[in-house]
Amino acid sequence: MGTLAALAVLLAGCGGSGPSPEDSIRERLEAAAAKTAAAPTLESSAQAEVETGNGPEPTGCVEVRVDRVKTAKVATRDYRRVCAHGPATLQVIAIGNHAWAAGPRHDWVAIGVPARLTADLVDEAKKFDRLFAAASDFHEGPGADEFDAPFSAVGAGPRTESGELHFRAVIGRGGYLTALTVSGVEGEGTTTVKDTYEAFGAPQRIAPPHPAEVASRHAPIKSKPEFEQLFELLPY
Repeated sequence: MGTLAALAVLLAGCGGSGPSPEDSIRERLEAAAAKTAAAPTLESSAQAEVETGNGPEPTGCVEVRVDRVKTAKVATRDYRRVCAHGPATLQVIAIGNHAWAAGPRHDWVAIGVPARLTADLVDEAKKFDRLFAAASDFHEGPGADEFDAPFSAVGAGPRTESGELHFRAVIGRGGYLTALTVSGVEGEGTTTVKDTYEAFGAPQRIAPPHPAEVASRHAPIKSKPEFEQLFELLPY
Protein backbone atom coordinates (compact mmCIF):
# COMPACT_ATOMS: atom_id res chain seq x y z
CA MET A 1 0.00 0.00 0.00
CA GLY A 2 2.86 2.36 0.82
CA THR A 3 4.45 1.69 -2.58
CA LEU A 4 1.20 2.44 -4.41
CA ALA A 5 0.75 5.68 -2.48
CA ALA A 6 4.30 6.77 -3.30
CA LEU A 7 3.73 5.96 -6.99
CA ALA A 8 0.53 8.02 -7.00
CA VAL A 9 2.36 11.01 -5.53
CA LEU A 10 5.13 10.65 -8.10
CA LEU A 11 2.69 10.50 -11.01
CA ALA A 12 0.75 13.49 -9.70
CA GLY A 13 3.96 15.49 -9.44
CA CYS A 14 4.94 14.65 -13.01
CA GLY A 15 1.64 15.89 -14.36
CA GLY A 16 1.47 19.04 -12.27
CA SER A 17 4.64 20.86 -13.28
CA GLY A 18 4.16 24.58 -13.91
CA PRO A 19 5.25 26.68 -16.90
CA SER A 20 8.94 27.04 -17.67
CA PRO A 21 10.75 30.27 -16.72
CA GLU A 22 10.77 31.27 -20.39
CA ASP A 23 7.02 30.69 -20.72
CA SER A 24 6.38 32.67 -17.52
CA ILE A 25 8.30 35.66 -18.88
CA ARG A 26 6.48 35.45 -22.21
CA GLU A 27 3.10 35.31 -20.45
CA ARG A 28 3.74 38.32 -18.21
CA LEU A 29 5.06 40.39 -21.13
CA GLU A 30 2.08 39.47 -23.29
CA ALA A 31 -0.27 40.45 -20.45
CA ALA A 32 1.50 43.79 -19.92
CA ALA A 33 1.53 44.54 -23.67
CA ALA A 34 -2.18 43.70 -23.89
CA LYS A 35 -2.92 46.13 -21.06
CA THR A 36 -0.96 48.90 -22.79
CA ALA A 37 -2.71 48.15 -26.09
CA ALA A 38 -6.12 48.31 -24.40
CA ALA A 39 -5.55 51.76 -22.86
CA PRO A 40 -8.14 54.14 -24.37
CA THR A 41 -5.52 56.89 -24.61
CA LEU A 42 -1.76 57.06 -24.19
CA GLU A 43 1.40 58.93 -25.07
CA SER A 44 4.54 57.33 -26.44
CA SER A 45 7.91 58.28 -27.82
CA ALA A 46 10.55 56.45 -29.84
CA GLN A 47 14.18 57.57 -29.56
CA ALA A 48 16.69 56.20 -32.07
CA GLU A 49 20.45 56.11 -31.41
CA VAL A 50 23.49 54.63 -33.12
CA GLU A 51 26.65 53.48 -31.30
CA THR A 52 29.87 53.28 -33.32
CA GLY A 53 32.38 53.23 -30.45
CA ASN A 54 32.30 56.92 -29.51
CA GLY A 55 29.15 56.87 -27.39
CA PRO A 56 25.50 56.82 -28.47
CA GLU A 57 24.53 59.39 -31.08
CA PRO A 58 20.83 60.39 -31.30
CA THR A 59 19.55 60.00 -34.84
CA GLY A 60 15.87 60.85 -34.51
CA CYS A 61 12.83 60.80 -32.27
CA VAL A 62 9.07 60.78 -32.66
CA GLU A 63 6.36 61.67 -30.12
CA VAL A 64 2.96 60.03 -30.47
CA ARG A 65 -0.39 60.77 -28.81
CA VAL A 66 -3.25 58.30 -29.28
CA ASP A 67 -6.97 58.50 -28.52
CA ARG A 68 -9.06 55.40 -29.21
CA VAL A 69 -12.14 56.35 -27.15
CA LYS A 70 -14.58 56.87 -30.05
CA THR A 71 -13.13 57.92 -33.38
CA ALA A 72 -9.51 56.78 -33.77
CA LYS A 73 -7.17 59.76 -33.40
CA VAL A 74 -3.38 60.02 -33.52
CA ALA A 75 -0.92 62.92 -33.57
CA THR A 76 2.82 62.64 -34.13
CA ARG A 77 5.80 64.99 -34.06
CA ASP A 78 9.13 63.96 -35.58
CA TYR A 79 12.45 65.47 -34.50
CA ARG A 80 15.83 65.30 -36.18
CA ARG A 81 17.75 64.16 -33.08
CA VAL A 82 15.96 64.28 -29.68
CA CYS A 83 12.28 64.74 -28.88
CA ALA A 84 11.18 68.28 -27.97
CA HIS A 85 14.60 69.70 -28.92
CA GLY A 86 14.35 72.14 -31.83
CA PRO A 87 11.49 72.42 -34.31
CA ALA A 88 9.60 69.33 -35.41
CA THR A 89 10.63 68.17 -38.87
CA LEU A 90 7.21 66.62 -39.49
CA GLN A 91 3.82 66.75 -37.79
CA VAL A 92 0.90 64.51 -38.68
CA ILE A 93 -2.65 64.43 -37.31
CA ALA A 94 -5.16 61.76 -38.29
CA ILE A 95 -8.79 61.72 -37.12
CA GLY A 96 -11.02 59.10 -38.66
CA ASN A 97 -10.98 59.64 -42.42
CA HIS A 98 -9.12 62.96 -42.31
CA ALA A 99 -5.38 63.63 -41.99
CA TRP A 100 -3.13 66.67 -42.02
CA ALA A 101 0.66 66.88 -42.38
CA ALA A 102 3.04 69.80 -41.87
CA GLY A 103 6.77 70.33 -42.26
CA PRO A 104 9.05 72.64 -40.23
CA ARG A 105 7.27 75.78 -41.53
CA HIS A 106 3.88 74.50 -40.23
CA ASP A 107 2.18 74.76 -43.63
CA TRP A 108 -0.48 72.08 -43.18
CA VAL A 109 -1.65 69.89 -46.05
CA ALA A 110 -5.07 68.19 -45.80
CA ILE A 111 -5.29 64.56 -46.91
CA GLY A 112 -8.25 62.21 -47.14
CA VAL A 113 -7.69 58.68 -45.76
CA PRO A 114 -9.92 55.63 -45.18
CA ALA A 115 -11.00 55.60 -41.52
CA ARG A 116 -9.99 51.93 -41.26
CA LEU A 117 -6.35 52.90 -41.85
CA THR A 118 -6.41 55.35 -38.95
CA ALA A 119 -8.02 52.71 -36.71
CA ASP A 120 -5.43 50.12 -37.78
CA LEU A 121 -2.56 52.52 -37.12
CA VAL A 122 -3.53 52.93 -33.46
CA ASP A 123 -4.22 49.20 -32.96
CA GLU A 124 -1.25 48.35 -30.74
CA ALA A 125 -2.69 44.88 -30.02
CA LYS A 126 -2.01 43.67 -33.58
CA LYS A 127 1.56 44.93 -33.45
CA PHE A 128 2.32 43.30 -30.10
CA ASP A 129 0.63 40.03 -31.12
CA ARG A 130 2.78 39.84 -34.27
CA LEU A 131 5.94 40.56 -32.28
CA PHE A 132 5.38 38.02 -29.51
CA ALA A 133 4.21 35.33 -31.92
CA ALA A 134 7.64 35.43 -33.58
CA ALA A 135 9.72 36.05 -30.42
CA SER A 136 12.00 33.52 -28.70
CA ASP A 137 14.66 33.13 -26.01
CA PHE A 138 12.76 34.96 -23.27
CA HIS A 139 14.93 35.54 -20.20
CA GLU A 140 15.45 37.95 -17.33
CA GLY A 141 18.08 40.63 -17.82
CA PRO A 142 19.33 43.48 -15.63
CA GLY A 143 16.23 45.55 -14.84
CA ALA A 144 14.21 44.19 -17.76
CA ASP A 145 12.94 41.09 -19.49
CA GLU A 146 14.73 40.26 -22.73
CA PHE A 147 13.96 38.30 -25.90
CA ASP A 148 14.82 38.03 -29.58
CA ALA A 149 12.65 38.36 -32.67
CA PRO A 150 13.22 38.61 -36.43
CA PHE A 151 13.07 41.90 -38.29
CA SER A 152 9.96 40.63 -40.08
CA ALA A 153 8.07 40.66 -36.75
CA VAL A 154 8.20 44.46 -36.57
CA GLY A 155 8.82 45.54 -40.16
CA ALA A 156 11.01 48.42 -39.00
CA GLY A 157 14.09 49.12 -36.93
CA PRO A 158 17.73 48.14 -37.46
CA ARG A 159 18.25 46.05 -40.59
CA THR A 160 20.77 43.56 -39.23
CA GLU A 161 22.69 41.14 -41.45
CA SER A 162 21.23 38.18 -39.56
CA GLY A 163 17.73 39.66 -39.54
CA GLU A 164 17.55 39.08 -35.77
CA LEU A 165 16.78 41.86 -33.28
CA HIS A 166 17.20 41.96 -29.51
CA PHE A 167 14.49 43.41 -27.26
CA ARG A 168 14.37 44.66 -23.66
CA ALA A 169 10.96 45.19 -22.07
CA VAL A 170 10.02 46.93 -18.83
CA ILE A 171 6.74 46.49 -16.98
CA GLY A 172 5.84 49.53 -14.90
CA ARG A 173 3.25 50.49 -12.32
CA GLY A 174 -0.20 49.10 -12.89
CA GLY A 175 1.16 46.20 -14.93
CA TYR A 176 1.54 48.23 -18.14
CA LEU A 177 4.34 47.71 -20.63
CA THR A 178 6.11 51.06 -20.23
CA ALA A 179 9.31 50.62 -22.25
CA LEU A 180 10.39 48.46 -25.18
CA THR A 181 13.90 48.77 -26.59
CA VAL A 182 15.02 47.09 -29.80
CA SER A 183 18.66 46.91 -30.90
CA GLY A 184 20.72 45.29 -33.60
CA VAL A 185 24.08 45.58 -35.33
CA GLU A 186 23.61 47.56 -38.52
CA GLY A 187 26.65 48.25 -40.70
CA GLU A 188 29.53 49.34 -38.47
CA GLY A 189 27.42 50.32 -35.47
CA THR A 190 24.65 49.22 -33.17
CA THR A 191 21.31 50.91 -33.72
CA THR A 192 18.89 51.15 -30.80
CA VAL A 193 15.30 52.40 -30.70
CA LYS A 194 13.64 52.85 -27.31
CA ASP A 195 9.87 53.17 -27.14
CA THR A 196 8.29 54.48 -23.94
CA TYR A 197 4.57 54.43 -23.06
CA GLU A 198 2.84 56.61 -20.49
CA ALA A 199 -0.22 58.72 -19.63
CA PHE A 200 -2.52 55.70 -19.87
CA GLY A 201 -6.13 56.88 -19.92
CA ALA A 202 -5.22 60.57 -19.60
CA PRO A 203 -7.28 62.99 -21.75
CA GLN A 204 -5.65 63.76 -25.09
CA ARG A 205 -6.57 66.84 -27.09
CA ILE A 206 -6.08 65.84 -30.71
CA ALA A 207 -7.76 68.34 -33.02
CA PRO A 208 -7.44 69.45 -36.66
CA PRO A 209 -5.25 72.45 -37.41
CA HIS A 210 -7.04 75.77 -37.75
CA PRO A 211 -8.49 76.15 -41.28
CA ALA A 212 -6.35 79.24 -41.82
CA GLU A 213 -3.23 77.09 -41.32
CA VAL A 214 -4.19 74.58 -44.03
CA ALA A 215 -2.36 75.69 -47.17
CA SER A 216 -3.41 72.97 -49.62
CA ARG A 217 -4.99 69.58 -50.20
CA HIS A 218 -3.25 66.38 -51.25
CA ALA A 219 -4.64 63.52 -53.31
CA PRO A 220 -6.40 61.00 -51.05
CA ILE A 221 -4.35 58.16 -49.61
CA LYS A 222 -5.84 54.74 -50.34
CA SER A 223 -3.28 52.13 -49.24
CA LYS A 224 -1.77 51.18 -45.89
CA PRO A 225 1.87 51.53 -47.09
CA GLU A 226 1.16 55.09 -48.28
CA PHE A 227 -0.43 55.99 -44.95
CA GLU A 228 2.39 54.51 -42.84
CA GLN A 229 4.99 56.23 -45.00
CA LEU A 230 3.27 59.55 -44.34
CA PHE A 231 3.88 59.14 -40.61
CA GLU A 232 7.51 57.98 -40.93
CA LEU A 233 6.96 56.14 -37.64
CA LEU A 234 9.71 54.30 -35.81
CA PRO A 235 8.93 50.63 -34.81
CA TYR A 236 5.78 50.92 -32.67
